[in-house]
Amino acid sequence: MSSPRIRRLQGDYERMKRRFANSSIIRIESTDGLPPEKYIIAYSIAGLYAEPDGTLKERSQHRLEVNLTLGYPRRQPQCKLLTPIFHPNITESSVCSGDFYAASEGLDDLVIRIGRMIAYQEFNVKSPLNGIAAKWAEKNDSRLPVDPRELAPSEPSPPAAESPEAHPEPRPKEIAIKIGQGSGALRMASRAADSSLKVTRKDEANAILRQIDEAWGLHDFDKVQHLLAAHAAVSGEMSEDLHRIKVSLESERYLDECSRTCESAAAKIRSKAFSTAVAELNSLPAPPQPPSP
Repeated sequence: MSSPRIRRLQGDYERMKRRFANSSIIRIESTDGLPPEKYIIAYSIAGLYAEPDGTLKERSQHRLEVNLTLGYPRRQPQCKLLTPIFHPNITESSVCSGDFYAASEGLDDLVIRIGRMIAYQEFNVKSPLNGIAAKWAEKNDSRLPVDPRELAPSEPSPPAAESPEAHPEPRPKEIAIKIGQGSGALRMASRAADSSLKVTRKDEANAILRQIDEAWGLHDFDKVQHLLAAHAAVSGEMSEDLHRIKVSLESERYLDECSRTCESAAAKIRSKAFSTAVAELNSLPAPPQPPSP
């Protein structure tokens, strides 16, 4: 059975192919890996770049490199523009996506958000990577965005739902009992119905376990917590393994938040925005307390 990360990579690839298949604005130029861990994305979007003498010019074609490291999806992808750009939150070496990256969102959503950044539909002048671009954007806000078009293709259509009649809900076996058969037949009927109900609940509990595994791989911890409660309601108990998962949730959430904050602060430090970096690090909450033995 493949790991949650591999399933996430495969799911991202399938969704990227579907979503950008007919887009004239965003397309997948190349990939590396099976499933892909590296993408080159081509954008046909109006953006800005600076000539050596400081003159700003429009550019309509851009290329983005996306690397999905071993820490993905907990850690945000490493993204950099391969073409020149003038933007408050993008430099030659990195794209500051930490302000909006979430492990529970798809890679296609991140690619679209970066496209909006290129078009100046989205930018943050409070904690910039490029201070000169931030000052320019503040002074020329009325002239932005450079490209006002809607960049996001429509969401890929989910597979058509099958008719309920095709796969009816499993039901406990119906046992006809004739009047006069006596209490023995009633006990047999009750045991058969109870056994069928237990099988149905076991199948439902196993299905929830698979959903927990997928949600954990996506770092969708709110969904994991919801599914744990659903599993306990169906099975009537919580196994030792599921209890350990529940105990780990708060720690994982804390590590996830620490990772995003530290990566964002590192980007600020590289751009010499030291006070902003310190403020972000100081905003981290205290670590969760371990459970009582």
